[in-house]
Amino acid sequence: MEPSPSAEILAVLGSIKESFFHVLPKLVVALVVLFVGWLVAWSLRALVRRVVARFSKRISAGTTAGTWQQALADKGLGRIVSSSIYWLVLLVAITVASEVVGLPVLTTYLAALAHYLPRVIAAVAVLFVGVVGGRLVSNAAMSTAFRLLPHQGQQLARLVRGIIVGAAILVAIKQLGVDVSLLTNIFLIVLAALLAGAAFAFGLGARSIIANILAMHYVNKSYDVGQRIRLGDDNGRIVRTTSTTVFVEHDEGELGIPGQQFFEERCLRVSKGESGES
Repeated sequence: MEPSPSAEILAVLGSIKESFFHVLPKLVVALVVLFVGWLVAWSLRALVRRVVARFSKRISAGTTAGTWQQALADKGLGRIVSSSIYWLVLLVAITVASEVVGLPVLTTYLAALAHYLPRVIAAVAVLFVGVVGGRLVSNAAMSTAFRLLPHQGQQLARLVRGIIVGAAILVAIKQLGVDVSLLTNIFLIVLAALLAGAAFAFGLGARSIIANILAMHYVNKSYDVGQRIRLGDDNGRIVRTTSTTVFVEHDEGELGIPGQQFFEERCLRVSKGESGES
């Protein structure tokens, strides 16, 4: 005797009911795991943002501090790190919940993603350190270069910053598991060419600077502040000297004369009513 349609429907409903009550505890546990994971992820994200914000505010004033503060603001370190931690914790919670429910395929994919995410965080951290380090070193290079080569200081600072950031990008890509052997070789070739060009340009630009520095070594021995001199069409009293220049009084202010000019032209020195020629 074949079962009636109503009996088949009741049997199906009974099977669904039995399966539901069998899965219900697992669903409850999975929801609890998801809620706890979300709560922990949200708390850690808020904590990291507060720590970064307080760290940025407590940095004392200065060039280095300004660089750090600018990097923290421009690159959104708090948002990047906190969001990475948030999604990492949330992925772990989803992986555990899917394993509790009994979804092995989803668990495998999520576990692989959760395993790969720390590499992304490390790559982001390397990029951040590279950007900040590039700014710090470029600022130091610029302040140093401006003392010797005022017209080339900015170019030198950009070159140094580009090298550091480029190296950081290569390291970050390697953290993601990508083979960067070819990119590294290309980077080294370009770096060698840039350094050679920079050295050549620096040598050309520093030639006159070095000549003036050497000349001032002897000028300071021959002339004193307060003496009156006549050099070509320029004349006046020496008011101060630097490592490369002699400044004399002028009708419109102070006239700067490069030290090398004292060896290229005849200079008349007048002191206490006496004159000398050198």
